[in-house]
Amino acid sequence: MDEKENKKLMVWEENGTSLTAQELHKGISEVKITEVQIKALQEPIKESEISLRPDGIVYPSQIYVRNRLNNIFKPGRWALMRTSVHVDKKNNKVFFDGVLFINGSFIAQAIGENQYHPNNPMDSWAVALEGAKSDSLKRCCKDLGLFKELWDGKFVKDWLDKNAIQVWTKNPTKQGDKPKLLWRRKTDEPFDLWNCKETGLVQKKLDKTKTPKSQVNKTTKSELTFLEKAKIAYEWLNSRDKVNEYRDCIGGFGFTSAKEIKDVKTQNDILEFLHEIMTKIKDERQNGIYEEA
Repeated sequence: MDEKENKKLMVWEENGTSLTAQELHKGISEVKITEVQIKALQEPIKESEISLRPDGIVYPSQIYVRNRLNNIFKPGRWALMRTSVHVDKKNNKVFFDGVLFINGSFIAQAIGENQYHPNNPMDSWAVALEGAKSDSLKRCCKDLGLFKELWDGKFVKDWLDKNAIQVWTKNPTKQGDKPKLLWRRKTDEPFDLWNCKETGLVQKKLDKTKTPKSQVNKTTKSELTFLEKAKIAYEWLNSRDKVNEYRDCIGGFGFTSAKEIKDVKTQNDILEFLHEIMTKIKDERQNGIYEEA
């Protein structure tokens, strides 16, 4: 076999060292896993092991992934081998192609990615690369069944409904910045960063298919929720002799009373304006009008 043909078989090469596909996949599907280890791999994910990204993606924190591998296979008996790294400076992204080995045998291969934020003084290409490496490791662990629930759409949806909320945020450093939707845990503090301020919760849409027939011509749950929140805002402003701000807000949309407002989008816009007014009046965050009725 000449050098050119041999080169085609190489799947990894670095600093003069190279591996063929056969060498890289040595021991594939041959690793010995005990019954105890299989049971440990199949254990349900713990609540403390679940992390939530602002874009609504749930994932296991890298420290828990490594802890699981260390507890099941022991330190030094597993490793993630880098086969390649790609840096996309145009889009500020890093890609890490890694291969997971356990007891010297090939387990899985996956490409991890991570975003580099040049405006964040705490970020760097090194930090971004480490994140891409951890992402590759987590994806490789799918083949072992680790944290399999987080790849189940129904589990993720149920977990988000139970533990998370979607909120509106704005960047106060940019005039005219459009509101953005972000996710956070219900138990977490509202977003209050220099470039991300929380302005209110997203209103849940009414499922009309579940509205009882007896309620068709009556005030819906969605409207009741809005009216109750508007009443809370009115009473809060009235107690501070600022009730005119409430009337100006409602009037600015062409209404004389909150009862006249039926459009859900208009309701959400009014609640957002009321929230901004209340925040300006009082420095501390006021989330009362956004609580579930």
